[in-house]
Amino acid sequence: MLELLHHLSVPVRIVDAGTDWAAWAEWVTAVILGITLYVARKELRGGEQTRFSELIADLSRRWDEPLLSRARLALTGLDEDDLTDLMLRTWEKKVTLPERRIFYQIQALPNFIETLAVIEYDVEGLSLKTIDALWGSQIIGDWERWKPAVLLLRTEVGDDTTYANFELLAKRLRWYRDGHPRELEPRRNKRTGLQRGPVLDSGGGSGGMP
Repeated sequence: MLELLHHLSVPVRIVDAGTDWAAWAEWVTAVILGITLYVARKELRGGEQTRFSELIADLSRRWDEPLLSRARLALTGLDEDDLTDLMLRTWEKKVTLPERRIFYQIQALPNFIETLAVIEYDVEGLSLKTIDALWGSQIIGDWERWKPAVLLLRTEVGDDTTYANFELLAKRLRWYRDGHPRELEPRRNKRTGLQRGPVLDSGGGSGGMP
């Protein structure tokens, strides 16, 4: 036992008289730098994950706030034809004051989805997988309901980019769910905000009634 302790107590020589101190210093510096970069990257990933979680929490909270809750509630009584008719009469200024209020109230929903689309496509702050898990079915279904009214509004306004982000996100979610190949991924173009292709059936952005 005493012999073992003696061996353990012998100092370890990591350098000798012929050591190249400049090279040794460079090696030590490289090791320290590598450890520093590792720690920094780990902290950065942790910070990104925190910001990501905060963004999801904030958007989820907004989804349940009165503005969007009222919009979703008002939309439950409107089908595609009702929404298109309300859109046209609002544009032509042939609606009653309560109807006009309803129209501007329900616009909160597509405006929110437009925001999600920009976060996903332009900022890359949320993945399609995350959006699909949280709001995918709602967004796809809402676009089908809003589509005739939006196409009508585009014709009346003469602007194909009206609610193009909304349309793009709905189509990208369908593309994601259906497992289409990358070459069929819905993308933007400069004119309409949407790229025509096998997955897209109409031109498409943000905007609502003027």
